[in-house]
Amino acid sequence: MSPDNLTTAVSRPSIVPHSTVIRAPSPANSRGSHAADWAQNLESFKDVVALANDSGASVVIAYQTVANAKKNPTLWMGRFADVLQDLVQVRGLTNVHWALIGNEPNTAAATVFSKEQYKDLYTKLHAALVARGLHDQIGLIGGDLVQNNEGTAGGHRAWFDYMVANMNDVVDAWSEHIYWN
Repeated sequence: MSPDNLTTAVSRPSIVPHSTVIRAPSPANSRGSHAADWAQNLESFKDVVALANDSGASVVIAYQTVANAKKNPTLWMGRFADVLQDLVQVRGLTNVHWALIGNEPNTAAATVFSKEQYKDLYTKLHAALVARGLHDQIGLIGGDLVQNNEGTAGGHRAWFDYMVANMNDVVDAWSEHIYWN
């Protein structure tokens, strides 16, 4: 995304105060096959997106299953884009405005997930959205980081520094989780 696309990102509906984050169901297991109830789960997911859309919420769709996706980003981000295309262009759920990949990718549980793999997933999803004519409708939220371990490679500042330096061309907005315990 070039700097002049900032206008596009800003003109999308805000994700606050009335937004709904819906996590997409896992598309397949590590062997690439679907669980027996996958089709039913996918339809249930689409029903939930429709309910959020009908409520007027700005809908954010989160892709959670990065363990398999990082192995073949073109395939999995293409499939995710297919789901987004179905939601927006086929089902007419026009309040689907945002997508993100992973949840708190900078946590200890995500240590097998590198910043470079994260970038690759976003780059492939961005290309898939552009190819389907969806980029003007669906922006990408980067980060979804957790504030933790400041000063380490997994710290949120290290991840934000990386994303700003390497992903500004594909990410339209940023997200972070801050917990005050």
